Amino acid sequence: MAQQKNLIVDQGSSWSTNVIAYTSNSTGTFTANLYQFANGAGQIRKSYTSATQTANLSVNIHPTGSGNTGGVITLSMNNSTTGGITGGRYLYDVEMVGGPSVVGFSDGTEDNKITRVCEGIITISPQTTKWDWN
Repeated sequence: MAQQKNLIVDQGSSWSTNVIAYTSNSTGTFTANLYQFANGAGQIRKSYTSATQTANLSVNIHPTGSGNTGGVITLSMNNSTTGGITGGRYLYDVEMVGGPSVVGFSDGTEDNKITRVCEGIITISPQTTKWDWN
């Protein structure tokens, strides 16, 4: 089951947050072995039934064994992306797709398996300042 995490983003600002990917039984171990998860994707939508996404989230997976960031997934959006979203409440989720076999880390049984990591409400806090920083 995906981790529930509600987020707040300041409109027009560069934004990022970290999510720790745990197993579904909440044992505190990382989801499978994140080395086998080659790619991640996340989207923001106004509702579950929205035909198109409001924005895409950048997803950066830090595999187990990569120092003190192992098991962490960083979600981010740049200021242009957050500035283009109308203030309000939205829904989001983030998924990872399993990659091929990696010797010593994964036997490839998770190849192309999609796992939802987190989901929740994302609130875009409207900005007042409309300054051209370029």
